[in-house]
Amino acid sequence: MIHPSFGIGIDFSQSGRNGPSIFPNLGLALRAKVQHDGGYYSQAALIDAVPGEPDHPGRTVLRLSRKEGALVVGEVGWQQADSASAASADGADAAKLGHWAFGAWSYTQRSDTQDGSGREPNHGVYALAQTVLHSGPVARTTGFVRAGLANRRINAVDLAFDAGVLIERPFGEAGPRAITAGVAVARFGRPYRDAATRPVAACETAFEVGARWQPWPSLAMQPLLQRTWNAGGRPGDHATLIGARIEWSPGSGAP
Repeated sequence: MIHPSFGIGIDFSQSGRNGPSIFPNLGLALRAKVQHDGGYYSQAALIDAVPGEPDHPGRTVLRLSRKEGALVVGEVGWQQADSASAASADGADAAKLGHWAFGAWSYTQRSDTQDGSGREPNHGVYALAQTVLHSGPVARTTGFVRAGLANRRINAVDLAFDAGVLIERPFGEAGPRAITAGVAVARFGRPYRDAATRPVAACETAFEVGARWQPWPSLAMQPLLQRTWNAGGRPGDHATLIGARIEWSPGSGAP
């Protein structure tokens, strides 16, 4: 999936003065993870609240400031191993790619509210789940869902939801290596809509479908189609995007 909401949800990525630390806005961070028995884990991170330089987007700046504060993130969950060594005695792949998690994030410094009435803590929560829906001799279908909430008095999007499927080798060794499809919904909070100087739709909805071919070990091609309704919250502003990603890995075998 290429749409950014299928990575980090927009409920989280919109937060902060310059967003959380996401490429290319790099921020200094300290992260700790504890792996428990049975695949359970817990992790936490302390991240610079303002990565990069908002006034100069092209600069990479590492700066710690008490005035800017920090972003604190915590997550607990369970993840099943995906390892070829986990194959069962009869040769079947035992990896199921199961994963679920609950997380929360908060900024140590307060942020301006949408209506300009003051400053409040900026925080949010999210949950995600992934599991194999079908596993055959060759093909495998994996599904995922993610939902997140953010403080509506500060953030434009107060609720985000996305879901999708990945079908690996749908036609066996012939045809595409994988087919993907997903939908992402972002709901604009009432405070943001009331404060806006233009009409704002209640939701933006995006649908994506794509495929991945790998004709040679060194070359992969991923065409995609995206359709967005109420893009950026503009009522009736719909957009269609057709594109392709091409990956070439030197040393993996020439075409």
